[in-house]
Amino acid sequence: MANVVRTVTTRGPLAQMGRSITGVLVGILMFFGSFAVLWWNEGRQDLSEFVAQAVAVDAAAPGADQELVKTTAALSVAQPAADPEYLTPGDWLVLARKAQMFAWVEEKQTTTTKRGTQEVEETTYNYKTEWTADPQPASAFYEPGGHENPGMTVQSAEFRAAGVRIGAITVPFDQADYRGVQDLQITPQMLLMPAAYEAAGNMLYLRQGSAAAPSVGDQRLAYSFVPTQGQFTAVGGYAAGSLKPYIYEGSETFLMLAPGTAEALQALLHGEHVTTTWILRIVGFLLMWFGLAAIFAPLTTLLSFIPLIGGMGRGLVSLVMGVVALVLTALTIILAKLFWLLLILAVIGIVVMLVIGLSRRKKQGVAQPAG
Repeated sequence: MANVVRTVTTRGPLAQMGRSITGVLVGILMFFGSFAVLWWNEGRQDLSEFVAQAVAVDAAAPGADQELVKTTAALSVAQPAADPEYLTPGDWLVLARKAQMFAWVEEKQTTTTKRGTQEVEETTYNYKTEWTADPQPASAFYEPGGHENPGMTVQSAEFRAAGVRIGAITVPFDQADYRGVQDLQITPQMLLMPAAYEAAGNMLYLRQGSAAAPSVGDQRLAYSFVPTQGQFTAVGGYAAGSLKPYIYEGSETFLMLAPGTAEALQALLHGEHVTTTWILRIVGFLLMWFGLAAIFAPLTTLLSFIPLIGGMGRGLVSLVMGVVALVLTALTIILAKLFWLLLILAVIGIVVMLVIGLSRRKKQGVAQPAG
């Protein structure tokens, strides 16, 4: 059993050109796919706007049915969340179990160097054992021999409370999204069978001694939770004494339950939206840059055959493609923002015209003399 395996592949000029030409199609898909990512990203719904738009109601006396409401009050829970296999019941709105296994993992590192017109690619596969939530079978490794992982006997799971109410309002929590997750520090008193397992920090080890000296196949569980205590804010549709998912954009739904005030929830959701927006902008930019690099790979491959200027020319083309991708990304973001703004204004204009038209018809009907 070798825990470090190295492979060396040498490619001549024809093989290098063939490889770069094959990558052009992938580059085209990445390039045009980047525009789709950027365009869609700028039109994503900011969920904090629903919190701002929702009508505030008293959880004790919510009143008539409404399309979108928000309320802040204490929760009551008929059946708290629990993991019936390992932990004693607690005051949890949500209890999430993340299973991990001590298993073999493969790390792959590739370096490419030029030797004249030859391209030498050296790949190193390093095998080590560590805790992972996604252990791979040996068949997925380059060197499967001696790196076998057993299947996981305990899986990750999420447990939710039942019979949730906020004030006098029923919350269909199985349909709701939530915030306010915390890590659960596990103590021996929480264990259903303390003699069979070992608790250490926020981990539950399913074999005594596996925390200090784990073996391949050992499992541990990490828990996180949302408490039931304190004030909560709920946002969603309201009908017949119960919250319900608010439907937007045809089929998307919004029903949120989170600790704290409505203002805090609004700020949290807006912060998440801004962060995700910038992440997707960067993803779109990188897709565009790498796509352009793949499209022009045959050119950079040809340049690499030229002595002295090969590496410099390749780097210069990559830099130019990066600048082009940055400019196109910025233009796409600006155009997408203008498009979505104009679309919103058009919808508002149509609604206003319909309201004015209906109002005029009513006035005309009242003004007609009785026959």
